[in-house]
Amino acid sequence: MFDPLPPDKGRLELIKAFLERQRAEVDTIRLYLDIQLDLVGERLSHAEPASGGSAPRDAQRSRPSREDTVPSSGGWAIEWRRTPEGAVPYVVHAADCVFAPRPGPRRARRIDDQNARELLVNGVKACDQCNPDVRLDIDG
Repeated sequence: MFDPLPPDKGRLELIKAFLERQRAEVDTIRLYLDIQLDLVGERLSHAEPASGGSAPRDAQRSRPSREDTVPSSGGWAIEWRRTPEGAVPYVVHAADCVFAPRPGPRRARRIDDQNARELLVNGVKACDQCNPDVRLDIDG
């Protein structure tokens, strides 16, 4: 019978270390996916019902305009930064800030006052140009 594992301790320890790193990465991905599923579930609970049978197909084809993702006045936008661990909140902008990134699920999205405050209090950077921390009366 064929045994795929080497007989010596050195190579077995190397394989074990590799497998432990792989398992840690999978656990990280699993945690990220759990967070994303919770966010989608929350969004679904507040979403309006689809008007027709082809809504998901139409939603896949259409891309949000800047107005859909970042409002022209009022409100806040969170800019995301991609990292090896996944997307993380990076900068809070006023929705009408000229430095807010172009819209998209991986770049920016609208947030309300409460979410903006929470992100700023928890260490997410405030835009140096539109100063959402000052506008929300948060001491830095």
